[in-house]
Amino acid sequence: MQGIIASFYREYKVRISSPRIFVENIANPLFILFIFGLSLSNTVENIAISETETINYLDFFVIGAINISLITNAMVASTKMFLDKYMGLYDEMLSYPINRTDILLGKFIFNLLLSLTQAIIMLSFAKVISNSVNVDFLNVFKILCVIALGSSTFFFIMIILALKLKTQDSFNTAYYLIMTPVIFISSTYYPISNMPMVLKVLAQINPLSWLADICRQLYFGISTTHFELKLIILLIVSIISFWIAAKTFSKGID
Repeated sequence: MQGIIASFYREYKVRISSPRIFVENIANPLFILFIFGLSLSNTVENIAISETETINYLDFFVIGAINISLITNAMVASTKMFLDKYMGLYDEMLSYPINRTDILLGKFIFNLLLSLTQAIIMLSFAKVISNSVNVDFLNVFKILCVIALGSSTFFFIMIILALKLKTQDSFNTAYYLIMTPVIFISSTYYPISNMPMVLKVLAQINPLSWLADICRQLYFGISTTHFELKLIILLIVSIISFWIAAKTFSKGID
C-alpha cells in the first residue's frame, strides 16, 4: 500500500505542477463539449431514443465526450510512461524497494480519479446548458462505475504499448493509428445506425462504442444490444490487460 501511495503522490506532484493538466484534462474537454456539441446541436436533428422520445444532440454527445476523455487520458499517461522510459527517468525509481506493480497501480489510480473528475464536470456542465434530462443520481453512480471500467481498460492497454514499443517513431505511429479510428469509427459523435455498412461493422466491435452505448442506456434509456455481455467482455479485457501490463512492468523497462 505504501508503494501505491508513493507512486500516486509522485504522479500527482509531476502532473499538478504543470498548467498543462488543466488545459489538457479540464479546459479542452469542456471546449469540445461546448463548441462542438452546441454547434452541432443547432444543425443535427434530435436523436431518437425510443419510438416516441428524442434527445437533443448535445445530450447525446456529452457521453461521447466523456468517453473520448478516457482514451485521451490513457494516451497522455502512456506517452509520459514512454518518455520517462526513453529518457531513463524511471531507472532510479525502479531501484527503490517498491513493488513495481504498486508503481503501476499508483499511476492508474491518479488517472482514474482524473477521468472521474472530468466526467462529473462534463455531466454537470451539460446539465446546466441543456436542462432537458432528469438526472437520476443512482444512474450517474452506475455511469461512473462504467467509466472506471473503461478508464482501466484503455489505461492498461496503452501502458502495454508504451512498455513494448522501443522507438519514439513506433510509439507515435501507434498513437495516431489508434486514436483516430477508435474515436471516429465509434458511436461517440453520431449513432452507429447512420454509418455506411463497413464502418458500422467496425464501430460495433469498437470498445469505445460499447462504453458510450452502455452509458447512454444508463443515462437516457437508449437501448443497446448485449448490454451485460459488453460489460463482461470489457471487465475481462481490463483484467487481462492489467495482468500483461504488470508482468511486463515487473520485468523491467527496456
